[in-house]
Amino acid sequence: MSAPLPPVIDSIQAEEVPLFSPEEAWQLAHEPRSRMIDDMTCERVEGVYLQGSEGSRKVVADSVSALFRSRHRGTPFLRVRTRKDGVLVVRFPATPNEVITSRSYRFDERTKRHVYGRPFDSVCQASEVKVGGPTPIQEGQ
Repeated sequence: MSAPLPPVIDSIQAEEVPLFSPEEAWQLAHEPRSRMIDDMTCERVEGVYLQGSEGSRKVVADSVSALFRSRHRGTPFLRVRTRKDGVLVVRFPATPNEVITSRSYRFDERTKRHVYGRPFDSVCQASEVKVGGPTPIQEGQ
């Protein structure tokens, strides 16, 4: 018997992370972003699209994605519902430079199984920003 799936949680709402335009959401569906916001917390921002029966693709609100850690690719550690802009925004415990895979999915009533879409990997980027002193501008440059 397989492990039970974690409950579905809602994405971080627009009060914390502003809504994205349809163009930005589409871009995020192809290039998800993950970054460490502190030493132990990663933030994932990703647009989720579905393909219609006629072949069209669009970013979809209230879609659900499962997140997997690279060392446990068969078992999701988190399931997240997209916001009204079709983007999931979630924060979770992680280590710097950890690879996280997401896969949108739906439940197939006929087979009674979850059908997963294409996997998208993203690294929880650890970065540091430093601000230096002012640099004088030379005349003629």
